[in-house]
Amino acid sequence: MSANWIAGLTEDERHIVIGCLLHSLHDIESTYLVGRSAIAEVLTADLDRWVNDQGATPKGFVAKIPEDAREPLCASMWATVLNIHQPQDNLPASGWKALEQALELVDQFDAGRSSGLRPQPVA
Repeated sequence: MSANWIAGLTEDERHIVIGCLLHSLHDIESTYLVGRSAIAEVLTADLDRWVNDQGATPKGFVAKIPEDAREPLCASMWATVLNIHQPQDNLPASGWKALEQALELVDQFDAGRSSGLRPQPVA
């Protein structure tokens, strides 16, 4: 899994993904979702639709996420955004590994931005 997909996320999408990963992997209730709950619900619904209709062509937010991370991230978002933990509780070991890799990639992306390796957004 390449960190390039993290760079393709909007700031809101990235913050929502980070908040969900922290909740799922470390049981941390973060501030990443504050003020973003409506957006998070829409993104969760988009990802859920793709998971339930795997023949569909991924679009928007879903298309930005690597295919092997979509289902685990959907389970994480259900647990964090909707407080429905069953999909997350039923993730196989490979799903948890995909979530761990995604969090590592977010950390690498953020470290690259902080060190000046990646261009900073212009305000």
